[in-house]
Amino acid sequence: MAKSERRNNAKVRRFRNGSLNQKMTGASVHSSRSGETQGELTSHHMQEELNILPLVAAIVRRMDKIRGGIYISFAGTLTVY
Repeated sequence: MAKSERRNNAKVRRFRNGSLNQKMTGASVHSSRSGETQGELTSHHMQEELNILPLVAAIVRRMDKIRGGIYISFAGTLTVY
């Protein structure tokens, strides 16, 4: 495994941990607006999160080969370093 690949994997791991927390706090904000209870909404978000992660990891890894480093947040913003 190349050194850059190891670095990318660590990056993706850090990104996953951070996004999970943001998603949870986001869920509690939305729950008061919609009729859903917070528990339902959170579990729904978690399911989405799990389906999306492999795709995001693959995208980050592929784009990292093109440029230095690219981070994608769930807010839909793309930051290039």
